[in-house]
Amino acid sequence: MKKLKLFKTILIPSFGVLTLGTIVAVATSCGGDKTPVIDVGENVGITANASSTLTFVHNYVGNFPDLQYSTDGGNSWNTYSEEISISRGQTLLLKGNNPEGWSHSRSTYSYLSISGNVSISGNVMGLLDNGAISGEEGNIAAIPCDYCFYDLFRNSTGITSVSDDFLPATVLKYNCYDGMFYGNTTLKIAPTLPATNLAGNCYNYMFNGCSSLTAAPDLPATSLAENCYSDMFCGCSNLTTAPDLPATSLAENCYSNMFYGCSSLTAAPDLPVTTLAYGCYQNMFYGCSSLTAAPDLPATSLADYCYLGMFYDCSNLTTAPDLPATTLTDYCYLSMFRGCSNLTTAPDLPATSLAGNCYSYMFFDCSNLTTAPDLPATTLVDYCYSYMFFDCSNLTTAPDLPATTLVDYCYLSMFYGCSNLTTAPDLPATSLARNCYSYMFYGCSSLTAAPDLLATTLADYCYSYMFFDCNSLTSIRIGFSGNYNKLYFDKWVNSVSSSGTFYYKGSDTLANFGFPTGEGTNWTINQDW
Repeated sequence: MKKLKLFKTILIPSFGVLTLGTIVAVATSCGGDKTPVIDVGENVGITANASSTLTFVHNYVGNFPDLQYSTDGGNSWNTYSEEISISRGQTLLLKGNNPEGWSHSRSTYSYLSISGNVSISGNVMGLLDNGAISGEEGNIAAIPCDYCFYDLFRNSTGITSVSDDFLPATVLKYNCYDGMFYGNTTLKIAPTLPATNLAGNCYNYMFNGCSSLTAAPDLPATSLAENCYSDMFCGCSNLTTAPDLPATSLAENCYSNMFYGCSSLTAAPDLPVTTLAYGCYQNMFYGCSSLTAAPDLPATSLADYCYLGMFYDCSNLTTAPDLPATTLTDYCYLSMFRGCSNLTTAPDLPATSLAGNCYSYMFFDCSNLTTAPDLPATTLVDYCYSYMFFDCSNLTTAPDLPATTLVDYCYLSMFYGCSNLTTAPDLPATSLARNCYSYMFYGCSSLTAAPDLLATTLADYCYSYMFFDCNSLTSIRIGFSGNYNKLYFDKWVNSVSSSGTFYYKGSDTLANFGFPTGEGTNWTINQDW
């Protein structure tokens, strides 16, 4: 069964709202006789479980596929013209002669809007091939064009189930089912998806916002296409079971946002692939707040953005998977566990070859994390550790940071808000860079001693806000012997303890450097170190 979508280009319909009059009941008999079952054949069948309506909508650019309807089981057909009211127990048949496709792009498409309570059956291909001439074996076996069924039932609030065989195609086209059931908040049973030959964006947003869907359909394809499953079940807040994902070959953004906001999902599917693709898992389980265990992630060959935000806001996740890669890529772990407030143990991070923003925001707001993993790399990259442990308020121990040559923003806000951190790591670097330490220990209110800052030559904003609001800090040593310069030291010791020792061999004053002065304060300068 499937899910709902979050965001999409929405085109406002303006032409062709058609009302077909009241459908005649499907031969309801008196005296307890049962209503005859209508053979939907290769048409599309819409059976009302309660009073319902169907409206045919064209977008503003103008896409006017042929649509015919029957109220008598296919004995007679009429061209669709106006909104249809369907009484409980009635089955409306639809077909069309559209061999080149029903819709053709995000700006040239048409859709069927259904309200009430209906079940969909038959074969969607009947909208292309006249129901294979009223119920005979279908003569269009393959989807004929990109975007063919784009947004077909978008924002319908009356569809509760779709028959297994409604989408028989095994070879798909670009965006062919994109947004098909987008916003169908009543959909509980999704159709089978037998396709094994996928195309770019084929299932993109397909069940986005389907908040009543509890189970997803099987996804048998083993070779994927770019964005094929992106946002597929986004916002399916009642989805409890994810499909198996047997693919061994990934594609760009293939699983991005796939289960975004699936807050009832309790178990993630296995992800056995060892070679990743650009953005393949980004935001995949974002907001899956019922997920308690992550799947194994054995990949050793990463790609840019591959794990970005993968478990963002998975607030019940307690254990992180191993991350064995030793060579990283740009943004690979960015925000991966951000907001995982019950995560207590971080995975080992053995990488020695870093990349831009590789660990940025990785454990941001992991408020129950107590120990940080080792970080063995000695060669850094811009922003590599920025915001990594931001607001990890229960972190008590920081990792060693052995690098001796820094780069721009490398440790920016790394331990910002770590209010239980009692000991800072050594900082042996003597070659600094722009903003390298700025905000690094901001708000570390349990820190009593700063690490020695050995550099004698500084860089722009290197120490700015570094110890801001470290109100237990009583000792700071710097190798710089020049006078205060706001470019280097802006607000670096605001709100530190009211007393302490500043180890400094220069001639400037405590007040100029921003230390507390005046009544009730007792900071001193010690030049003998």
